[in-house]
Formats: sequence, C-alpha cells, structure tokens
Amino acid sequence: MVCSRLGGLMRQSQRFAPVLIVGTLLIMGSIMGFQRLAQASGNVHETWTHSDWLTPAEVARWSRSPGIRDYVFRMLNPGTSELAALLQLSAASSLTIEMESLPQPGDADLWRKLARKVPLKIKLLDIPLPATDDIQLLNSIAPHSIEFLMKHFPDIEDGERLSAFTVPISIEFQTPFYPRYEEKELLLAIPANVTLNFVSQIWPWYHQMDVFNMTPHAKKLKILGGTFPSGPHWDYLKNIHGLEEVAVYSDYPPPSPEVWKEFGDNRIVWVYSSGVPVESDLKAFERSSSAPGSRKLIIQTEASLPSEERARLDQVSIPVDWKHPVPWSDAR
Repeated sequence: MVCSRLGGLMRQSQRFAPVLIVGTLLIMGSIMGFQRLAQASGNVHETWTHSDWLTPAEVARWSRSPGIRDYVFRMLNPGTSELAALLQLSAASSLTIEMESLPQPGDADLWRKLARKVPLKIKLLDIPLPATDDIQLLNSIAPHSIEFLMKHFPDIEDGERLSAFTVPISIEFQTPFYPRYEEKELLLAIPANVTLNFVSQIWPWYHQMDVFNMTPHAKKLKILGGTFPSGPHWDYLKNIHGLEEVAVYSDYPPPSPEVWKEFGDNRIVWVYSSGVPVESDLKAFERSSSAPGSRKLIIQTEASLPSEERARLDQVSIPVDWKHPVPWSDAR
C-alpha cells in the first residue's frame, strides 16, 4: 500500500512538473524583464505623443506598457468618449492635451475628473482668447496649467480679461516678429503672472531686449532654425529681465563648445531631432551646466533609439527627455 501511494505521488509530480517549470520560467522572465527595464530607465524620461483620435483599447495598451511617462495628445476637439477613455490611462506622470476648441460644458465633469487624476495641461491652439464664461469653466476644471498658442498679439481687452484665471496660464507667441514698441501696451495689458514664450528664428537685438524689459512678465525663448547667438547678441540676451528659459532647436552643435558655457546660469534646453548628439557634443553641453537644472536635453525622434545610444543618454548627469510617437506595437 505504501509503495502504491508513493507511486501515485511520483506520477502526480511528473504530471505537474512541466507546469511548475513553465511557471518558474515565467516568473524568472518577468523578474529579468523588470531588471532590464530598471537598468534601461537611467536618466532618460520618456514623453509619448499621439496625433489622432484614440480608443479605449489603445489607452489600455499604453497603460500596460512598463514605466511611467508623460503623454502629449493632439486631439483638436476631444469628445465625451475620448475623455472617458483617458480616465482609464495609468502610469502617466503628466498629460498634455492640445486642442483647437474650448472644453464643452457638457463634458466638464469628465475634464474635472481627468484633472484630479493626473497633472493635466491644456494647450489651446490659435483660438480666440476665452470669454468670461469660458474662463469660469476652465477655472472649474482646475488643470495643472493652460497654455495659449497665438499667432498675433491680443488686444488690450482680451489681455485684461486673462486676470480672471485662477489657474496658471502662459502664452506662446508664434508671431512673424518679436513684439515692437507699438505692441508694448498690448503686452502690458496681460496680467504680470502670465509667462510669455516667444518663438523665433533669430536672436533678440537691442530694441527687442528693450521692449522685453518694459514688461514685468516671466519670459521664455524658443529659437528655431539651428542658430546660436554671436557678437552683440550675447549682451542683449544676458540683459533680458525675467528670462527663465531658452530652448535651442538645433540638430548641430554650436561652432564651439564655449558657446554653451557662454549662456552661463541661464536655463538652456537643447532640442535635438537627429538621434543622439555624438559623445563630444553631448559632453560639451553637459559640462556647460554651472548650476543644477540649468541644462536639459530633449531628443525628438520618430522611431526607437538604438540601445547603445539610449545607454549613452543614461550616463549623462543632466535631465534628458526622449520625446517620440507611441511605439508602433501600441499604435493602430
């Protein structure tokens, strides 16, 4: 009888052995996968972008992806179903929604829930500045921040109306030129606590510095086209009051590594869209940081980074943001 029981136990052990082995391998694989993820995460923070309508199935796939990341969605006119889907998004450190219309009153509750769930930034793309009722609705949503993209300078009445906002707001001016003396009064009508972001392909000259210094606002610059300051530009740039950040969009390094150092303690963001800078250029930018937080690198790509380039980014001491579309395996 004892032998019979022992034989039965042995047969059961043999029957369950493959299951136990497979289960053990799966657990080990998961552990190794998380270890690889932890090793790969390093200093690089990811931002996933998406420019289309979205579905609950997509949101579920993104939420299952390992890691925590920022999301930027260009949704133009998000509806009830899309907002409801976004409420299921997890592992998001922040969410930016770029849109060409104001939130609809009927969706206000969904917007409020979304703003409570994740740090939410609403970016309104080239639409008229909101009326009083719209401002009240946006205040009730209470997003983390609101940014207006404008291709003209607002008139005095529109600028003054922004004082009714109770949430942080900023304006990005994508105008054909920097503000001139005749636009000074328009800028002064904008509340002083609104950050003004100016986009241009040229660096400020004296009269542009002068107009900037006639306004009390915090200011940021985005310089497109791959140019760097030279000659008298440096003096004008360094004497702009309230300049919080300069973003340089260039796929090439400056003519000399000393250019990065010349920026001094200014917060400089280098936006690079041709893979990863070569090691010497990356180190020159990193070494130019004279104060904590004074340098940041943004890598913009349309595809995955090779593992060796990702590894190089993990070794730098400055913040790095890798901005790219949602991975192909997560796209429709």
